Amino acid sequence: MVESQNIQPGSPGAPGPTKVLSIISYISILWLISYIVNRNQGMNREVDFHVKQGMRLSILSIVAWIAMMVIGAVTGLLGFIGIGIYQAIRFIKNLALFGLMVYGIINAATGQQKRLPIIGDLIPEIDSI
Repeated sequence: MVESQNIQPGSPGAPGPTKVLSIISYISILWLISYIVNRNQGMNREVDFHVKQGMRLSILSIVAWIAMMVIGAVTGLLGFIGIGIYQAIRFIKNLALFGLMVYGIINAATGQQKRLPIIGDLIPEIDSI
């Protein structure tokens, strides 16, 4: 029989607010919640790092969405083959964004502050926020 463990808040196995805020920073627009909570609780550097990486990921997602609308319009002119090309590009885009999100979540969960590949240094103005 397997016993369930009761993990008390503050114990080594329990995720703290810093870790939770860092993790949710990579999930879509939830970085905004982490940003607001972190500002109200005194600016934890680890959370701030992950919030800024999550912002970059969200901006990339919006840019990719706009680019996909343009690609959809162009490939739509190609008929059936264009639809296949569009779907292939869309799949690769979604896989890349999902991979970046998972990479960031794993880093946040393990307490590492690694920049996201390729986009981690883009938009340096975000670091001054």
